[in-house]
Amino acid sequence: MKAMMGRFPDAHPRRGSVLIIFAAALVALLGFAALAVDLGAIYSAKTQLQSGADAASLAAIHELSSGQTTAAAVHYAGLNNVMETPITLDPADVVTGSMDFSTGCFTPGAQPSNAVKVTAKRAEGAPDGPLPLFFANVLGRNGANIEAESIAALDGRVNGVIQPGMGGGTDLLPFAVRKEDVGHTETIDGNAGNMIEFAIDPGTGTVEVYGWVDLTVTVVGTQLTYGAGGPTIPVSGAVSIDNGQIFYDIAGSSTGLAGGETLIFNDVENARIAVKGRARYVEDGRTLFDRTRVSNVGSPYVIVLRAGDIAPAYAGFDGQEGISAYLAPYMDPQTREITIGDNDVIFLFEYMDDLTSEAADFQDLVVLCTFSAAEQIAQSETRFVAHVGDTVDFYPYYDSEAPGNFGLLSLDGVSNSASTISEWIRNGYPGTFVIPPDPGYITLNGCPGVTTSIKQAVSERVGDVVLVTVYDELTGEGNNAWYRIPYFLALRIDSVQLTSAPQNRHITGTIMGLQTSNLITTPGAPEHASLAAGRLAR
Repeated sequence: MKAMMGRFPDAHPRRGSVLIIFAAALVALLGFAALAVDLGAIYSAKTQLQSGADAASLAAIHELSSGQTTAAAVHYAGLNNVMETPITLDPADVVTGSMDFSTGCFTPGAQPSNAVKVTAKRAEGAPDGPLPLFFANVLGRNGANIEAESIAALDGRVNGVIQPGMGGGTDLLPFAVRKEDVGHTETIDGNAGNMIEFAIDPGTGTVEVYGWVDLTVTVVGTQLTYGAGGPTIPVSGAVSIDNGQIFYDIAGSSTGLAGGETLIFNDVENARIAVKGRARYVEDGRTLFDRTRVSNVGSPYVIVLRAGDIAPAYAGFDGQEGISAYLAPYMDPQTREITIGDNDVIFLFEYMDDLTSEAADFQDLVVLCTFSAAEQIAQSETRFVAHVGDTVDFYPYYDSEAPGNFGLLSLDGVSNSASTISEWIRNGYPGTFVIPPDPGYITLNGCPGVTTSIKQAVSERVGDVVLVTVYDELTGEGNNAWYRIPYFLALRIDSVQLTSAPQNRHITGTIMGLQTSNLITTPGAPEHASLAAGRLAR
């Protein structure tokens, strides 16, 4: 009994220890919960910011011809909120330029412009400042810097029309016009337009390269020791071309890099480059040092340098070569200005956690990425160029290649009655009309005869801008006439004369350029030089 009673005092300290452990665990759990709340807020805010940027760019692209892109973008961004605060755009973050859909390349300021890029920010220096957080200020952070980029462009790869809805649009009428009467086609060399757009995301450090490129990654050097005069710490490296989803090891990484290793990527489209370096030292089976740095997460331990930047001047730790020795082939020795190509970038890695320490020298891993335009990127494309401003008589075609058929179409492949055709002319075709990108045309049956009964319907459309189809081949005759339709055309109906002598009957229109919301655009469809729909490009 005494032995048993002698144990009782031990129970109280253990109970106290459990309480201390529980309290510490509770603090940690609350910390993780707070972190989760802030991360959730950042994710939600980034989604809201992206929605606002998309709305702003789409509004701006519809004002491209009026020159009011900035005003439209600022206005529509302000109709969207981030954490219940309206988005305020900096007008300088609304940029017009040229978008090449074949390469995905946006060139700021290029002419003729067909795109608008909007960057919405919640960050230091932005109109709305950084995003406030709930708990991060306990850790010394007052907010988070986030941004969202959106590019809207006029896409001329038109292969269909949908019935105009509440958002407006342009009616498709059941007329077919001869290609040689209204325009011509031209061939675009797919390789000729391969331009590289190069940028570095200031918030994350991601290197963004739009276009088709070849990429060569070269390890300039690495030097890292375990303490002053200590053994060398092996450093491995890897590269991602999809912003960190998949990393590819640089040759030699398994045993540590020595400098001079290369990794080559060919024919990469729209790359988002991230470099990862890991320093790991194991002694007698124990891991004494293990740190990983990644370039696309806004890390202060990675410096990204471009042409024209000034190289840092860190001295080498413990007699090691300084960063100047590694950068000597890539900078002006007098000014320290980086002299690599405009489309190249250098990454400097540091593995010391304390960046104020003399051991922080940013030559633990030095990597050079060199980009060049890929030689074989795309097939040639065909563009339909309408003769905008010309007038054309487009119905009836008495000199038709198909006797008894004069340019009216059964758009649904079934209907050809005068009442249905008249209804389509008055109100537009009520369905969705699509030309398959492959083979790039659709074959439709014509409506035979000269239907003077459509005169009233057409007369009601005088002054309207409408869409019609363009044919480049016509076979058969009468009920068996077939039109091959590859393109669309915008026309303003100017005059109608369908009741005079046959040789004097005509509908006359003016060929127009048109941007309208109810066009269907598809990659691979022929480009229309005078028709386009505004859409998000990226």
